[in-house]
Amino acid sequence: PPGIYAGISVPGPEAGIAISGARVVLEGLTINGTGGTVGVSATTTSEVYMNNCAISNLATAIDLDASQAYINDTELRDIPSVGISVAAASLAILSRIHFVNTAIGVRTDDGNVTIVDSAMNGGTIGVRAGVTAGTTDLVAIHRSLVAEMSADGIYVTATGAGSTSNVDMLGSTLTRNGGNGIAVNTTSPGAATVVVADS
Repeated sequence: PPGIYAGISVPGPEAGIAISGARVVLEGLTINGTGGTVGVSATTTSEVYMNNCAISNLATAIDLDASQAYINDTELRDIPSVGISVAAASLAILSRIHFVNTAIGVRTDDGNVTIVDSAMNGGTIGVRAGVTAGTTDLVAIHRSLVAEMSADGIYVTATGAGSTSNVDMLGSTLTRNGGNGIAVNTTSPGAATVVVADS
């Protein structure tokens, strides 16, 4: 409840919270790195439900591998590598997430992400969507802000045969980014589709 602090310090190389093949609910937690590398790691078809949490000072805040995550009302701050990594056919639904000084806000490697009512301020790249041979991803960005990145707001890449990276942006804002608002870099025969509306 309000006024009560529930925190985890991550001093070493292991994840602050490691989840494997389980369903876990995290609510009202503060996770702070003191030399650690990952705040929350989910693998092996895990399900993570995270509400009203804060993660800071870790190389990667949340790392998903073949898992699902539903994250609401959470702040990721001062993350020098990746805020949320979504790999190996993982799924992430992100609502009202605030990324502050996160090098790459969201990175997909053959994963699927929906970002709604969220803001990314400061860092290098807001969203990096990428796929490799034989895979397809979908990144949907709705009613969100990507601002003040030193490079691109959104970076889309696809490499190898049968790879398609899809980005759908609706009602969102890209502003004051040092590179491109949206950059697309594919290696044939990889392909990318970017759809932007009301943005």
